[in-house]
Amino acid sequence: MLLTETHERTQQVVSRLYAEMRLVECLTFERLEGIYHGSGCTLASAIAARIAHGLESVAVIFQAEKYTFETLKNARQMGKGQFLLHRLYWARSFRIPT
Repeated sequence: MLLTETHERTQQVVSRLYAEMRLVECLTFERLEGIYHGSGCTLASAIAARIAHGLESVAVIFQAEKYTFETLKNARQMGKGQFLLHRLYWARSFRIPT
C-alpha cells in the first residue's frame, strides 16, 4: 500500500510504502506551488506501467514517484485554472535522427 501526503500543508510531500504490515520505504519530494490536475492518475498509471515491466516494488514506487514529480515540475497552467501535468516533458530534448 502506498500512502502519500499530497494535501498536507508541509514543505515536502512524503510517500510511504507499506508491505506485510510494515513500512518498507519512505520517499520525500519538494512540495511545488500551485494546484495540479491529474497527479494521482499519473502516479497510478506510472506504477502500473512499471509493474508490467516486471520491476520489484521499491523500484516501481521510486521510479513512478520520480516520473510524477517531473511531470508536476514541468506542468503548465492554462488560463487561471489548475496546472496540467506535462507527461511528455522528457520528449523536449528527444531528437529523431535524420
